[in-house]
Amino acid sequence: MRRTTVFHINSKTYILGQKTWSRRILNVIHDSFSYRCLYLDKERATQGGLELVAQGEDIIDTAGESS
Repeated sequence: MRRTTVFHINSKTYILGQKTWSRRILNVIHDSFSYRCLYLDKERATQGGLELVAQGEDIIDTAGESS
């Protein structure tokens, strides 16, 4: 049997170990790995995030700072 871990964040409950989670990166700064800088303004970044949610992504990493 798989071990599960439960996280409560705001009003959501996340159970790790029950399914495979999908995560995508939405690069929102000019210094990100994305060469096209598509989401520099707030409206485009918001729309991009909503599109990822509509596609079924579980986790959206905004990649706010490159290392």
